[in-house]
Amino acid sequence: MKKLITLLIAAALSGCGGDGRDTGELDCTVLGDTPPRNTNQMFDLEIANDTLFYVEGNVLFRWDFTGKSVFIGYPNGGLFGLGEHVATFDKFYGNEGEITGVDMLPGTPAGFTLNEAIYSVHNGSLFKLNAALEQQTIDLTDATNQLATSQQVVRAFEVKDGLIMLVSNDAGQLSTILHTQGANTVLLDNWIDDITLSADQNQLFLSSSDKNKIAVYDYQLGTTTVFADLPVSTLFSLNNQMLYASGSDLYKYNASTQLFDPTSLPSDLGQINDAEHYNGQDYLATQSGIWQVNLTTNSASLIIGVQPGPLNDCSL
Repeated sequence: MKKLITLLIAAALSGCGGDGRDTGELDCTVLGDTPPRNTNQMFDLEIANDTLFYVEGNVLFRWDFTGKSVFIGYPNGGLFGLGEHVATFDKFYGNEGEITGVDMLPGTPAGFTLNEAIYSVHNGSLFKLNAALEQQTIDLTDATNQLATSQQVVRAFEVKDGLIMLVSNDAGQLSTILHTQGANTVLLDNWIDDITLSADQNQLFLSSSDKNKIAVYDYQLGTTTVFADLPVSTLFSLNNQMLYASGSDLYKYNASTQLFDPTSLPSDLGQINDAEHYNGQDYLATQSGIWQVNLTTNSASLIIGVQPGPLNDCSL
């Protein structure tokens, strides 16, 4: 589990230039000089071991809420939170940089749940890597015996009463959701490209930025609600709240009305790419930087801004 230190952020913000904002200086103590990035935008955000990890362009940084941003690696794919570490599709990172000697799961890691484990599906088996970096293999033979020869399990979530498996058809498109504790199966017209498990583990939220759709699948009831004509770009869970972003606009799912309500965050955030909740605070990774936001008051404060130009060297 992620370690939380009470009032860490409040103390940091009061002791770092008055507002806690990164000054833009970059520390090379881990990697040394770094080539130019391919773009200046915050893409991925994770908070682990009291440290904020973020990807700007094609470079991974860490920030401890008090000092400079520090280079720690070149990630391949997005970030996964994994206990006190973060992981990409082929590497693990801690506060001091890349962690070696740990075998990544076979295939491509394809999901994680609230117990902070990464999963991948490969050759008919589900592989699990927990926060202690220990591996487990789960045989899917019995659970998948009803699938056609051309169908394959491509993602899986371990939930409180079994496994949810996401199945592709012979064209490699996601077409079916299967739960191991019942016959609940739903077809979704092969349009899903992003999947997020709700905090209570009772629902899957599925989206397609290409088709402008979101589906809410209740695997216990076997029902699906589809929202069409939603210009969704990113779907994520933040502090037990399901949200989706459309450019710089952010929408919250209202469980009572089963609708998505708009928020009124400042427009200068730019495109919203990722989010994280930590120690009572919400953070967004956007086109302009890392923002601390309050979704009740719809206020936002920039804490780490993007660098104005290509990064050729560092400030020691």
